[in-house]
Amino acid sequence: MTYVALDGVKIKPYSEAYPEPTQHVAPTGRQRPVPAHAGRSVMPSEAPKTPSSAMARTRPVRARALPLLALAAAVLLPAEALAISRIETMRATCGEVKSRIDREGAVILRYPSRRSPGHVLYDRYVADRHSCVMGEVTERAFVPTRDTPSCPVLKCFRPDYDDFFNLRPRPFR
Repeated sequence: MTYVALDGVKIKPYSEAYPEPTQHVAPTGRQRPVPAHAGRSVMPSEAPKTPSSAMARTRPVRARALPLLALAAAVLLPAEALAISRIETMRATCGEVKSRIDREGAVILRYPSRRSPGHVLYDRYVADRHSCVMGEVTERAFVPTRDTPSCPVLKCFRPDYDDFFNLRPRPFR
């Protein structure tokens, strides 16, 4: 059966142009059953419900790489925090403390409290503002060392932009 379109072109029905296959012949010569959706377009509701092993093997590269990326991030990110040096300032001179801060970028300095001699204080001191967290700036601080009672170093702090004219005094540090 053939239809003729308005412009004179002969058109075969879809079922004659694309007959429904009944059997597939494998390269080994064995016959295998034809899937229900072979030879025609499949609506999502008619698609096979169980994924084949071929579909499971062809996951997108992004889906396969995501667990590896998460594992690498979990292993490498804490490494920087673990590598920071801790220095007892009373066992080093002011020059040694400053050179170690400049060389490593940031260190943790431990020193005895001025007000309470039995307590040990500590904080993170940096070489410049690039070692601070975003939104922080550096301020000068003084720590006691073996050769001087007040060695000038830099530490990070978050400024209070609500106090435009600095009317309130900063707390004693």
